[in-house]
Amino acid sequence: MAMNEKLSELLRSASLCEPEALRAFLEALTEAKLFVPSRKQKSPLTHQPIYPNDFLDVLAVQGEEKVFVPAFTDEEFATEWFGEELVLRQFTIKELSMIIPDEWWVVLNPGQEISKEFSPWEIKQLRHGKDGLDEIVSDLAIRPEPISCIEPKPGEYARIKKRLIQIAKERDEILNLYLIKEVNSAKDPPCSTALIGVEVAANCPKKMREELQNNFQREADTLAIGEDPAKVICGDKELLGIFKGSKPFYSSASFLKKVTSAFKALVGSKKLGA
Repeated sequence: MAMNEKLSELLRSASLCEPEALRAFLEALTEAKLFVPSRKQKSPLTHQPIYPNDFLDVLAVQGEEKVFVPAFTDEEFATEWFGEELVLRQFTIKELSMIIPDEWWVVLNPGQEISKEFSPWEIKQLRHGKDGLDEIVSDLAIRPEPISCIEPKPGEYARIKKRLIQIAKERDEILNLYLIKEVNSAKDPPCSTALIGVEVAANCPKKMREELQNNFQREADTLAIGEDPAKVICGDKELLGIFKGSKPFYSSASFLKKVTSAFKALVGSKKLGA
């Protein structure tokens, strides 16, 4: 999987604000080259801020309360956002943070289903590269509401699990299925969401992952009528960090065979070394 494609997927996982997923996203962000529109474009631009000098060649947008620089993980996202093809440059997030004014924001993938705003404080931390990630993770991982993820009770979500297993058995790309329960105890009464993880191999094509995500989400939404709402996350093991420590409720035959073979090989090597 290409670095920027991976970054887009990690952004989706990081939107749940779990520390491990946030760190994986931010670490990938420090290594990626982002697509940033140039200040001068073919078409006339509106909502331009006051630039600090004539040499700053990145597009900035003057909002009602703040100035932000749009940055994208994919060239197509920039076209979708602006409505036509843009002249783009490439920067790492550290390079971008070093050239824009201290009070400006950066918005990653504006106009997409999931985007991320970086405040001036976060951008300052990103100037330090990976050394500045601990502060950001600590800040973003603090939830404004007491939300916890727990294992469902035996028999809970049985109808959803049964149907999703049927689908998974027909798709060789699926390695494991997970389900945990997200509980928001601040609500009265407390409300819950079924978080469903669909694990695929790291080399699974983007279109196939999106297809699987949409199919499973559609099925889960139908089965969740009258029950807890469901949210599906499809990706490789790294993207499904929120499910770490959770036992899958389904594992493919090929995955189980691989795990068994690895275990036998490990046991055999220990016997030889004994």
